[in-house]
Amino acid sequence: MRSTPGSRRPFRRSLQRFFDLGKAYKGVIIRQPAFCLTGEADGVNKIRPVDEVEMRRAVPELRGVRVLPDVGHWAHREAPDATITLLLDFLRGCICRIDKVQPRQLVHPRLKHRSS
Repeated sequence: MRSTPGSRRPFRRSLQRFFDLGKAYKGVIIRQPAFCLTGEADGVNKIRPVDEVEMRRAVPELRGVRVLPDVGHWAHREAPDATITLLLDFLRGCICRIDKVQPRQLVHPRLKHRSS
């Protein structure tokens, strides 16, 4: 059955796919440094509110959580200056050991550069 224009059915269907795909990652520990930035008015927070304690169980290297007031889902569009400041602060705090990474590890296999 096709949805009518303006219907929320396609959105709900895509959201369900998102949650279904996420099940494969249940219990996975993310060991990279991370930073969570969200907007107070983000509708996703109504579905699943930000829980820093829960996040830290899955992301032990979580460097911070910021909820921007009067900002929705697109924080980088709605509050670009705050987003840039917070992102740069996070990146400055990261210790990258890029010298130990082989160049080919930096490129996703599907995005390998073609030699001319």
